[in-house]
Amino acid sequence: LKFVRRCDYNVWGAAAMLCRYWKERKNLFGERAFLPLDLTGEGAMTEDDILSLRSGFPALLPKTKTGKYVIYADRRQKVESVSFTVRIRSLFYLAHVISEDEVAQAEGCYWVILVAAPNRLLPINPPAFKIVARFLAETAPIKVDIHLLNYSPISGGAHTKRFHEVQDVITSFLVSLLEQGFQSDTPNVYFEREEGQLFGILQDLGLTKESIPTALGGWWTSEIFRTWCQSRAEEDRGQLKEDVSSEAANSGLTKKKRKPTGPVEKESKKRTRNIIYSRQRRARQLHEFEELQEKHGQMTKENKMLATEQIRLKELMKQAKEYIP
Repeated sequence: LKFVRRCDYNVWGAAAMLCRYWKERKNLFGERAFLPLDLTGEGAMTEDDILSLRSGFPALLPKTKTGKYVIYADRRQKVESVSFTVRIRSLFYLAHVISEDEVAQAEGCYWVILVAAPNRLLPINPPAFKIVARFLAETAPIKVDIHLLNYSPISGGAHTKRFHEVQDVITSFLVSLLEQGFQSDTPNVYFEREEGQLFGILQDLGLTKESIPTALGGWWTSEIFRTWCQSRAEEDRGQLKEDVSSEAANSGLTKKKRKPTGPVEKESKKRTRNIIYSRQRRARQLHEFEELQEKHGQMTKENKMLATEQIRLKELMKQAKEYIP
């Protein structure tokens, strides 16, 4: 039914999309394609896929006030050692999670992409982005509303050159989207021309401060997404145990042992895990620093108020002494 809803009840279109979905799933996951799409490590997603997903590129933000899912892409979270195929499998998994929601099937979800971060233009791989755009337009059983966010460079000097570079990147994004079948009014492009403008736009979409990333003025961090991944994995393992127990009781089959990993594979996993953990530590430190800054601002404000009150009280004491003989 989710493909039928995605295609606005065009059954032939839904049938064609279903065929493309399984063809793409087979190409991406190979022999594991027909296993459950979960985070147990025993299904279609390998442990490397799960580790890449936990890095937060792409990630899921908390739902909007109206219940819409939000995919968030901040390429600063990209782990360079992870291949594009592994990252597209992560996106495939997130699309699978979202597609289980009837609201997303009928009304769609948001895809928020941070194109130009503060003081940093994030590079784009046009061929890779075309593959992602084609997947979302033709294969995924969800409707997607795309929002491209950009921090405007300061005018003048080298910043003018950067502004043109930002324009080129955005044009590349839009061309890729239109070539893959997105409607001309689907991509929404926003610039931070005044402080807090992008934050306000996300609020208009239904996100709260708790669900808006810290890079855009909110409180959400990739650590929250990693917690979600862990919680989801625990749910999937619980379901897997129930399924295995039921199957064993009915057929007597035993669970296959996991193949041992080689030293090169172990070292690659260790390196990727260290990158993710270091990012977690930096995110915590940044959050603590921001909290301290906020407390410092509050205390400074209170101190000024107390100083003003002290001056006022001294003046009142002085006036009172003048009246006392």
